[in-house]
Amino acid sequence: GDPYNDDFFEFGGEQFFDGELFKSVEFLWLPEPENPYGKRVSITTWHADEYDGPDGDIVSTVSEGVTLASNWTVGRWVPLLLAGVSNGGGANAVADAFVTGGVGYRLRTQDVTGVTVSWLNPPADALRNQTTIEGYFRFYVSDAIAVTPTLQWVSIPSLNEEVGSMTEFTIRARLAR
Repeated sequence: GDPYNDDFFEFGGEQFFDGELFKSVEFLWLPEPENPYGKRVSITTWHADEYDGPDGDIVSTVSEGVTLASNWTVGRWVPLLLAGVSNGGGANAVADAFVTGGVGYRLRTQDVTGVTVSWLNPPADALRNQTTIEGYFRFYVSDAIAVTPTLQWVSIPSLNEEVGSMTEFTIRARLAR
């Protein structure tokens, strides 16, 4: 949606027609195509053009980055790695660099429980690096619906200088196929 008004073509639509775009390309390797979530490695590169707001002021500068993502099921274990870098510019760059590693364990056919550790270097010099530890349990209520409750502990939150750490509980849902 448009952050400035309810008319898509007054801001968001004009971005498209003016050639101010977000572009991404993903290179994906699936050694077992019949099991796309079991073993996968991907590299995604992205670029976002500078764009202006309705008043002509620059809303976002040029931003670009690359991300590597991999998970590789070994028996019931699912190790994972996600890492990325960006130029730190623009509204689309949430970090200059980040790394996430973790491991999941399959309980039943598709249900997984696991833990991840993440480090993030935010794009603004005034913000602090943060580390996050997350525990999760993904279970399927049907072949097409997965629910994932998570518990996260964030050490030195980048966007909250008032606290040294914080804890967050979330529930995500995924619809597929």
